[in-house]
Amino acid sequence: MIGIFEECVKLLRAGQNAMLVTVFESRGSAPRAAGARMLVRGDASILGTVGGGRLEHDAIGLSGSLLQQRRSAVQAFELTGKDAAGMDMICGGSGELWLHFLEAGNPAVLSVCQRVLEVLTQRKQAWLITELEELSREQDREYGLVAGDGSVCGQIKMSPELIEDWVQCPDATDIQVKTRESRRFLVEAISPGGTVYVFGAGHVSQQVVPLCKNVGFQAVVLDDRSEFACERRFPAASCIITLDSFDSWAGWGKVDADSYVVILTRGQAHDRTVRA
Repeated sequence: MIGIFEECVKLLRAGQNAMLVTVFESRGSAPRAAGARMLVRGDASILGTVGGGRLEHDAIGLSGSLLQQRRSAVQAFELTGKDAAGMDMICGGSGELWLHFLEAGNPAVLSVCQRVLEVLTQRKQAWLITELEELSREQDREYGLVAGDGSVCGQIKMSPELIEDWVQCPDATDIQVKTRESRRFLVEAISPGGTVYVFGAGHVSQQVVPLCKNVGFQAVVLDDRSEFACERRFPAASCIITLDSFDSWAGWGKVDADSYVVILTRGQAHDRTVRA
């Protein structure tokens, strides 16, 4: 998620519109769960995924059309039975996509994307609220971020009491759709992922670390070779540690319920040392 919002901010600052596609309703064995995101640029290149296959292909095509029309839309999808088989997919299921037109000229959009990125980077809790209606003017859309302290960034006109009710309800730790006066709003919990400790700084780790960052995890790279464990090879890592040896790390006390350990050293002997 961090990588996607970094790219959102980069594009908006450069004056380029973009489309942020989010799975907000997922039923059955759909390719991706609710909350999956994909950013579609003006040249049809993407960052992230909503499941691949025909579903993603169609979402990219629709995004291109909506970018030209400068509007957002809700799109239902159905991938059951013959539909899934015809798309060369093993997944079925159904759901809805929210295709959000991010307008570079709208300061509220840039401020919200910047704030989301800050929340993720600072590992804080917040909620992103987006009106799902198809409007004639994107500037009229209610869209904003509610921080844990109750402060609001962006363009939200609803009452503070309603906002508090939405973000404090038991299911506010996930993604949900709320209705107010027949209008639908998407309420997404924005929270940092845990920490992934990657032991080994080889070529496989170079692919794993950016993936960790893109889905909201902090990645810590550990190796006993300084020429491998370096920022040049791991620009997406939140921390790089050069060890005297794989059995010398004194940071195991930091590994908690929100932590994950990935062992990708250069040999089985070192793997066993880390596991021990």
